[in-house]
Amino acid sequence: MSTTGWILYAPGDGWVEELVGGPWTLEAPTEPAAGWHGGFFVHSQEQPWEVERRLRTVSGRAAIPMLACYVETSDFGYALALLRGELVARYVVNAHSAELFVEGVWALEQCVALHGRGWQQTAVEALARWSVVAPRPLTASQLNMILAGRHLFPEDPLFNELGLALGIEAPDPHPLEAQVLVFVRGEIPPEHRRVVVDGFAGLGVAAQVWVGPTRPGLGDVQCLVLARLWLQEFLDGMGFEVAGGARGGLERLVGRLFGHQPETARPSQVLVLEDMVTSVQVVVTADLPAAAYQRLVAVDLSSVRHGSLRYDRRQGQWRAESGPWQQGWVPPADKAP
Repeated sequence: MSTTGWILYAPGDGWVEELVGGPWTLEAPTEPAAGWHGGFFVHSQEQPWEVERRLRTVSGRAAIPMLACYVETSDFGYALALLRGELVARYVVNAHSAELFVEGVWALEQCVALHGRGWQQTAVEALARWSVVAPRPLTASQLNMILAGRHLFPEDPLFNELGLALGIEAPDPHPLEAQVLVFVRGEIPPEHRRVVVDGFAGLGVAAQVWVGPTRPGLGDVQCLVLARLWLQEFLDGMGFEVAGGARGGLERLVGRLFGHQPETARPSQVLVLEDMVTSVQVVVTADLPAAAYQRLVAVDLSSVRHGSLRYDRRQGQWRAESGPWQQGWVPPADKAP
């Protein structure tokens, strides 16, 4: 079933009342986040260029930033960033399909008019500059990861990923899910997959798990667990447990994953938590002190825009590093071993 409509985001909710009515219908609100509200809107009459004029008026009158994402019959999508009524950035998702539609040709022409003929990179750079008004600013590289390339459904990057990545939409209040790859050196115990599934389930995370042998590039690592999930939401949940005085949930998870190993092997047992949108990684070795877990849940990941976090034992704090852990050694988390 194809989708045609708009996802709109802006601070506050007064602008929603100004839009709803006439040809506009609010089909479903998004989960508010950090004072931003949004929703999926459909209209029966207005074309995208008419909608753009209306949104510029609303953004300017209320003096607010706004992000508008449009999808046409699940073929192409169009993103528009506004700041106090001024156009800041435009981007077309699935530009190859947009050329087949009048609305798509118009959207491409607007991208060229604002950003020039090589508009793709200039557009994500402009969108990155605009994103400083969002709770979680993104880099041009992170935006490229979300928006660039060909997408089976343009609503996936525009409706399902972008707002969450920017922190202007909260994840649906459903159980967390994770894609988990487990790499084990030597013989793989038949029960190992169940141990991993149960360990994550104990923290309310439904894990889809693959288990296989370690790769040559992993060096001395005896066991690597690589989990892709909504990282900030996961750590927030761990923070509630720490605040309640219980032994931290993440520390318990590490104990379940690697507890069968001797103490001397703990430094070579590694859990990598990777955000499914930004690819920011948190690297946890099995020999970390309890203080490391307590300090981790207090880290604001919105300040970490790329790379990885590792615990500095000497300074007693988590430190950001510019690149991913073991760059080039860890396979994509959506590929089974």
